[in-house]
Amino acid sequence: VYNSDKIEKIVIHVDKKIERMSMVMKKENIMMPNYENCILGTITSILKYYNVETNHKSSKKIDEILQQKDYKNVTLLLTFYLKCNILITIIFLLVFNG
Repeated sequence: VYNSDKIEKIVIHVDKKIERMSMVMKKENIMMPNYENCILGTITSILKYYNVETNHKSSKKIDEILQQKDYKNVTLLLTFYLKCNILITIIFLLVFNG
């Protein structure tokens, strides 16, 4: 069982750790994740398009694209960056010019 003194010591310890981590991140120029422009936002936008409730923010750019047209199907294709520029170009041409 924890008493208030032990809890206070734990909180102070955690605060010091967080402060040290913050100083290291500033010193090392560590870039924090941008959760508003990531794959989670893209997935949330697709779910939002199909009226599925989520607890995450959607991507504004993807939302705008999906609102332009009444798409029957929305597909998310994930690839590694090995020659995927060619693949993306072919898919783009097939989808939008097909």
